[in-house]
Amino acid sequence: MIRPVSSRIGLHAPGVGEAGLSYWRRLQRPSRGGIRVDDARWVHLLALDWGTELGRLRISGEAAAARIDVAPELRELFATRQWGVYLDLVLPVWRPRIGRSGGPR
Repeated sequence: MIRPVSSRIGLHAPGVGEAGLSYWRRLQRPSRGGIRVDDARWVHLLALDWGTELGRLRISGEAAAARIDVAPELRELFATRQWGVYLDLVLPVWRPRIGRSGGPR
């Protein structure tokens, strides 16, 4: 049995931010009731993530790519390669005080 593999390596630089590289793979062996219904198929994911702060602005994001072993008869319906990018920008505009203003007693 081939187990899924997952790994991430990251680099953190104080005052600059953090970046990481991730990899994940899995071998799918479809069966129903112990009977093989399809060939074994691989799924591979590779991602780059990052995060930093510029003053009060927090920036984080991720770019990912996937390679999927799709059955030949389904390749017109399902992609064998996919990718995506995510970017998050957060700038707080209001930070209300919650609770007593005197702090804990």
